[in-house]
Amino acid sequence: MIFSSRSSSTSPTAPHDRQVKLDAERISLQLVDELPDALADALEVATYVFVADRLIRRGSNASRRIGSDWQRRIRFRIPVRRLDLWTRDDVGEALTDLLTFLSEDRLVFEFSRATRPVAPEPSLGFRDRAAQKIRPDQVILFSGGLDSLAGVCEAVVGAGNSAILVTHKSSKTIASRQDALAEALASRTRSGQLLYAPLWVQRGAIKPMEHSQRLRSFLFATLGMTYARMFGLDTVHFYENGITSFNLPIAEHVVGTRASRTTHPRVLNRVGRLFSLLLDKPVAFSNPYVWMTKRDIVETIEANGCGDLIAQTVSCAHVRDYSFNGTQCGSCSQCVERRVAIVGAGLSLREPPGTYRSDLFTGPHESGQELTMIEAHIQRAWSLTGMTRADFLASYGQSFRCLRELDGSPEENASRMAMDWAIAVACGGFAMGSISCDQGDVLYVDLENGHRRIKNRINTLFPGEQNRPDLGRLECSTSRPARIARCFSFKALNDRLIVIEFLRFRCSFKASRRNRTGGIRRPSRGAAPGQ
Repeated sequence: MIFSSRSSSTSPTAPHDRQVKLDAERISLQLVDELPDALADALEVATYVFVADRLIRRGSNASRRIGSDWQRRIRFRIPVRRLDLWTRDDVGEALTDLLTFLSEDRLVFEFSRATRPVAPEPSLGFRDRAAQKIRPDQVILFSGGLDSLAGVCEAVVGAGNSAILVTHKSSKTIASRQDALAEALASRTRSGQLLYAPLWVQRGAIKPMEHSQRLRSFLFATLGMTYARMFGLDTVHFYENGITSFNLPIAEHVVGTRASRTTHPRVLNRVGRLFSLLLDKPVAFSNPYVWMTKRDIVETIEANGCGDLIAQTVSCAHVRDYSFNGTQCGSCSQCVERRVAIVGAGLSLREPPGTYRSDLFTGPHESGQELTMIEAHIQRAWSLTGMTRADFLASYGQSFRCLRELDGSPEENASRMAMDWAIAVACGGFAMGSISCDQGDVLYVDLENGHRRIKNRINTLFPGEQNRPDLGRLECSTSRPARIARCFSFKALNDRLIVIEFLRFRCSFKASRRNRTGGIRRPSRGAAPGQ
């Protein structure tokens, strides 16, 4: 494989000590000989892409042209076994669309026929007796962080499912923590319920020049799909909270892929499309935690009896520093979110002293960059607590762009979001899991569907009568009340929120000048909520 870039001095040919080596300790059992050529190619392509991502530097953080210098131009020339497949227009478009969105780089791929393809090594771990005993329900991508731990705790420890934990190792220090965490989880499961599958990707002697690792998730996903294919499964599970997945920036200057897109709904859809084409069958990548916050993640771990494992997870973005001193920095974006979530869940005692090099609340912060990061998180938190629904949607347009990427149709997702806001205001609760709403009357008008569908939406949000809040301040209607004609009048408005669904579930929010969250005046109540 050859790769080159305008922004790198890396030689287009690599000496022996700089060659890329994919060393998979375990992938599956004796099915190694049946690994499809398309997947073998995908593993190599993903490995080369990952290594190139680490060896080619982006623009400096101090650059005045950071927006344009952040992007790189990289050309790959890769020999493959299935040249007929990789040169297809639909496969090429799916590959570049996925990786361009992940990295915002300009990537060009040229494929040639591999004259001497190397078969997967017999030492890949397919003869592992533990692998032969397991019949997994899930393949889980396991990073050793809080989110992936929560997924294992809920799906395996709590629900009793069996799973393969696929881990990509990149640092010896982090790898030891991942191993210890996997061992602790295995001790809480029955025999044949859990298989830990760690994999190394070695770059040779060359040191990485770029640490953003925006393309790492493609390699991670490819490893996961390899396991899924070997065990006859069609879905790979990422577990990541929705705030991170939706790529909501903590500040205006955090643009593009400077905020991670690892589990963005569009990424999961696109990687699923690529592998569906490569394998000629429908496959998927799922994130069951897309509607959860970081605090929800921490509470899930505790609720499944694994709160003591929180201290063994690593979230810090500064992997190199962690490798040297064994402590998380406490000031990067991941550390700040982690610390706030753990404290917010009332579980600060789960982290022993010395977990962070500098404690978020009590430690010294001398670096201006560290202080800026902490300040940005605090400002975003304060902004979210005071935002109206319209303000939030105007500030985070990513929410709308994600609707067509989530499970279900865009119309269904828009409707779900609208009902979530309506109930949050009517109950004085939290919209989207974390945005506090002042309580007030809500009028929810659905001009396309009947009361049964409205009731089904409420049942989806609150399964079981015992979990349902008091919806007395929510009025639902499926007909156009006479007062709708006065919807755009700002006189004597009393409702805090009006939601109108019409023309394929497009939602219209009406705000009054008085409270910026109001709507039309409601002289009388109509149908009861959920009827």
